[in-house]
Amino acid sequence: MLIKVQRKFLHFQKCIVFLQVKKYIVLGRINFSFFHICLRFFFKNNPGIFCTFFLITISYCCVSCKSSNDDEKSSKKEIDSIYNKAVKHIANQEDNKAFYEFNLAKDGYLKLKDSSLAARSLTEMAIIQEYRGDNLGSIETSIAALKLVHEKNNKQKEIIFDNYINLGTNSTSLEKYEDAEKAFKKSLNFVNEEIQLLRANHNLAIIYFKEKKYKKAKDLQNSVLSKISKKNENYYKVLINSARYTWYENPTISPVPILLEAEKHYLKINDNWGLLATYSYLSEFYAKVDVKISLYYSKLLYKVSKKVDSPLDELEALEKISELDPEPKKYFVLYIKKSDSLTNAINKSKNQFAIIRYESEKNLSNNIKLEKDIGKKNYILFGLFVLLISSIAVSYIWVMTRKKQLILLTDNKIKEERLVTSKKVHDVVANGLYQIMTTIEHNNSLDREHLLDKLEDMYQKSRDISYDEHLLLTPSLMKIQISELGSTFQNNNRQVFIVGNDEQLWEKIPDFLQENLYQILQELFINTKKHSFATRIVLKFEIIAHQLIVTYKDNGMINKKIHVGNGISNIIERINTCNGKVLLPSENGFPKEFEVKIEISLNKNV
Repeated sequence: MLIKVQRKFLHFQKCIVFLQVKKYIVLGRINFSFFHICLRFFFKNNPGIFCTFFLITISYCCVSCKSSNDDEKSSKKEIDSIYNKAVKHIANQEDNKAFYEFNLAKDGYLKLKDSSLAARSLTEMAIIQEYRGDNLGSIETSIAALKLVHEKNNKQKEIIFDNYINLGTNSTSLEKYEDAEKAFKKSLNFVNEEIQLLRANHNLAIIYFKEKKYKKAKDLQNSVLSKISKKNENYYKVLINSARYTWYENPTISPVPILLEAEKHYLKINDNWGLLATYSYLSEFYAKVDVKISLYYSKLLYKVSKKVDSPLDELEALEKISELDPEPKKYFVLYIKKSDSLTNAINKSKNQFAIIRYESEKNLSNNIKLEKDIGKKNYILFGLFVLLISSIAVSYIWVMTRKKQLILLTDNKIKEERLVTSKKVHDVVANGLYQIMTTIEHNNSLDREHLLDKLEDMYQKSRDISYDEHLLLTPSLMKIQISELGSTFQNNNRQVFIVGNDEQLWEKIPDFLQENLYQILQELFINTKKHSFATRIVLKFEIIAHQLIVTYKDNGMINKKIHVGNGISNIIERINTCNGKVLLPSENGFPKEFEVKIEISLNKNV
């Protein structure tokens, strides 16, 4: 019990709030080797899209980093506030509240990965447990604190020192003096200030005294005393211990003069804790010299212990009085009650500390599990996001590349077709015209019928060119060709109406069907011009139930039966090639309008 009194007198615990400022920089790295081709393609072909995407990404990263740093700083301030609140609870002797707040601060610092402040919080918790008699729990907490620090880190030496001192103090209370001696000696390796050296040696002297190594205890205590001035607040606390050890080593040397001098000093400065140790030592000395005087100091010890509410000192005083008083029954009953009360209080504190630690570890475990689940989901979402972006980028590149290839192929085909056609036009039409021009130029007696025959022949040859393989038409070109075809045959006396001629329709029609349809429609327009007096032509395209239906209608008057000549035969032949069918006007009677309906199944031509 006296060991706890000694600890109170030389417990130079410093409750310092460490306000370390750490800067956490979140660096976003882009794997350019992975997206190199995609980025080059977007920047080259779509600089607007690339710049927009780049600016959005950079803005998001900046906002995220700023938000992360702001949240971290805010969290650090909140945890520091909790730590400071715990320090205030210690000053107000509210140990349970202080333990709870330190535990919260510890969890917060661990979340921020600040091992130093987490270890400091655990150290304070261990000291509270030791003071409340939870020695085993205190040892466990100190060991947990030591696991968070590094012995080679000079900034963490004070934390390591305090924990080894605490381990030694708990081992002393558990009467494990060998372990206590090892802990106190270990603490000497982490001394930064002289006060720490004195504190470690003072505790080590107590162990030597407990082991009855009185000379060793006296010499070590005197070395501590020699380094403290009389004006130091701890001078008399060290002095009375030195006097006690000297007396035990040499019983002829009385400690009374020094103890009375200390009593006078403590009464003067109103230091009740110093009086407790002084009265305890005086009672101890006079117990072997004068029982009445010993009882007197024991009662003073009891009075002061009740005044400062020190259960351990009160229990010690009652034990002494029960041994010295002529009527010990009264004090013995008080001793039993106080002992039971103290035991219950210690057990209650142990349970309360254990519950706080359990709830904290449970919450921490749940939070870690929750963070892992969230992290796993985030990784999955991020993976899917990257996969989606990569797929879109690759698909877009493939489509654009394929489109370029098709456009290039089409352009080459068109150029080739135009070259062949232009050559034929040159050979047939131009040469024919040139021949006629020469004939007109050099033949003064030009036969009109002969000239018409030559023009008819040239016309027929030019028509033969149109029957050869035509250009490969794309949906947009097909739309233009149909429009131009209608415009060619439209004049002041004839109107042409075209319905349904749009790119969306032609995108659904295979290329070879487009080519054949163009030739069919060209034949129908020429047939109308040559054989009809039509003033209105209507051409309609529509797709119904996977069938392309083309309706050609003019209002030309027919005064004879439909004659299936070369033009109509060519139309029917081309439609049969396309797996379609044609509906011509009825051959019986004289229809008022000429109408041709062409039906082609798209399923058979895919």
